[in-house]
Amino acid sequence: MVLSIEASLQHKVFQDAAVRVFAGEHKLREPVRRAVLIESGEAIADLSRGDLVIAAELGLGRTAEEQLRQLEHVFKSGAAALVLRLGARSIPEMAPELVEAAKRMQFPLVGVTGPVPVDTPAQLDRAIADLTAMELVAFGKLNDDFIRLLMAGASPVSVAETLAHHLGCPVILENAVHEVVAYAGGTAELDNLIRDWMPHASQRHHHHGGSPGGVLGIGRTRTFCTRRPVMLRGEVWGWLHIMHAAGDGTDAFALALSRAAEVIAIALLSGDHGARSTQRQSSLVVRLIAGDLTGPQFVERALRIGQDLRDRPLVVVVAHRNGASAPPEDHLGQILRDYQLPSVQARMDDQWVAVVGLTPHLSAAGLASELARRGMGGGVSRLCPPEQLTPAIRQARTAATVAGEPGRSEVVPFDRLGMLRILVALDESGELQRYVDDELGEVLRHDAAATNPLLPTLRAYLSAGGNKAKTSEELFVQRRTLYYRLERIDSLLGRSLEDPETRTVLDIALRGWDFLQARMQL
Repeated sequence: MVLSIEASLQHKVFQDAAVRVFAGEHKLREPVRRAVLIESGEAIADLSRGDLVIAAELGLGRTAEEQLRQLEHVFKSGAAALVLRLGARSIPEMAPELVEAAKRMQFPLVGVTGPVPVDTPAQLDRAIADLTAMELVAFGKLNDDFIRLLMAGASPVSVAETLAHHLGCPVILENAVHEVVAYAGGTAELDNLIRDWMPHASQRHHHHGGSPGGVLGIGRTRTFCTRRPVMLRGEVWGWLHIMHAAGDGTDAFALALSRAAEVIAIALLSGDHGARSTQRQSSLVVRLIAGDLTGPQFVERALRIGQDLRDRPLVVVVAHRNGASAPPEDHLGQILRDYQLPSVQARMDDQWVAVVGLTPHLSAAGLASELARRGMGGGVSRLCPPEQLTPAIRQARTAATVAGEPGRSEVVPFDRLGMLRILVALDESGELQRYVDDELGEVLRHDAAATNPLLPTLRAYLSAGGNKAKTSEELFVQRRTLYYRLERIDSLLGRSLEDPETRTVLDIALRGWDFLQARMQL
């Protein structure tokens, strides 16, 4: 909270006067630190940055040359604006040369016609002092909240959220390689900036000579970015950015920003930031699976922790180790870093679940291939919008179950499951085992005690579509031997394999048996 040039001109001291801005309109939200009345040219030497200079009578001199020279002195002093009393003997109207010079400097030049109290500077200074006191009280409350956060085990994300709440400004925290770690208090305009954050962070600040306390103007609406480094053990861990209006750069504002950077450093030193970040991501995934968050809510909260999943095709990956030397999160994490893909990840039992935002550089099939190449197994969902994330998680887990046979380095896309989708659904309901027992139970019990099992013969016969000649060739047995085995299977099952419907039922049961065997070996 500050008294801006615009607010100063709206103060009651000018209520009976006509106020006109001749130049520098876009800077009217700049802060005013004090008001100064200039009655002679000598007083100009005492000006300082942020002064609202009010010139009365002979304050700028009688001639245009004197006025231009004094305007340049005011501008170079760093003053916020120059207010001229018009209609007086020395300045009956605003000189065109003065207006042109102020526009060239982009310096606020204001004309006031009518009565203005003699104690105008004093009244404005009291208003500034009142706002400053309010800012200091607000900073005290912010600092109290920071202390409570530290005592409760603060995270960088919670500090950024608290700072954004108190200042009423968006806050962005990035690490040393310009990856967004936290984003709080966002607006539609800044949501768009986050999409292309790297150029802003790594190029624009650098190009504009962005110092640790540098301020950078952004966009048509003149949003400003002020940043402070987060120092950890003498090195820059990252940067804390505040996106604000032009008039928000007060001492109390800067103090709050610096204090927040210190609190983030303390939080990083006092705990395992990596573990907390993983825990925060895991919590989001668990809430999505449990139905506590909708897909769009999940995407919105992912943005707060630096994972921008907006406006991307989303895919869910469920990965498990299939003999790879490293755990799935290491392999998957490396792939995501290599291709710069945003994601939210969580460990679920012995699996690693990740919601990933894809780019044209890596498709869902490409991601599956990369995981398989590194010795991983698992499943990949269909591409989906945020609204379909919950079913996408079920799809990926179903595919991962099918791909779970030991010794296979396979990542199965959900769309390639075919009939296996039905088997997974039956297994989850507990019906698959009963179905297999009902249809194949007698053959399985026979094979458990027999020297010559019948299940391989049944498998070959079904695979050949009921063609006995082809089955005989496949098994390398005589026709008579094959006929005997088929008759024995007919007898055990109590129905004929000549019936196409029977073969279809048994084919499904056999696939279910294979699926159950693979799952039991996980």
